[in-house]
Amino acid sequence: MSNRVKKCPKCGFWNDEFAYFCEKPECKESLMNVAAVNIDDTSQEKETGFRYNDKPQTSKKGQLPDNVKNTYTKHLPNAEARLECLSQPGFAFKVFDQGIIGRQGDIDVSCLENCLYISRLHACFFLAEGKWYLQNLSETNKTMVNNARVPHGFRQVLSDGDRITLANSSFLFRVMNQ
Repeated sequence: MSNRVKKCPKCGFWNDEFAYFCEKPECKESLMNVAAVNIDDTSQEKETGFRYNDKPQTSKKGQLPDNVKNTYTKHLPNAEARLECLSQPGFAFKVFDQGIIGRQGDIDVSCLENCLYISRLHACFFLAEGKWYLQNLSETNKTMVNNARVPHGFRQVLSDGDRITLANSSFLFRVMNQ
């Protein structure tokens, strides 16, 4: 389980790190420009800043409090990997088996400033026999893993910490629960 959250600047609610909007039903404030922070970095502030349920419930180290985990985020709950945007820090995207990344993909990167250079359906992630793969779907815009070009239609094995470049945007591939 991730130990990062986003705090709503309007109501103070602690949201999932991948939330695009505040998950408090009465608020729904945009979190597009809010960077996720480690839960450990917010523990002091939570005692006074958590407004939805007064204060967070206790949890084991490395886990989100129960009242933060039970949110309304629209993402697949069993995602095992994520992309952290290096070109635009503060943005991260959940990765899942057969998830297509692009401006119109399942993993939608249209919120990024330079997204126009990323294809609508740029690349696809696959999970097979415990290994992650990235397949390049773009014929025109480059796809690279650790500065090595992935030819159109080819798959590249991914490891935790690999740098993925789609057109002019770079991401850090992170495998969760290793």
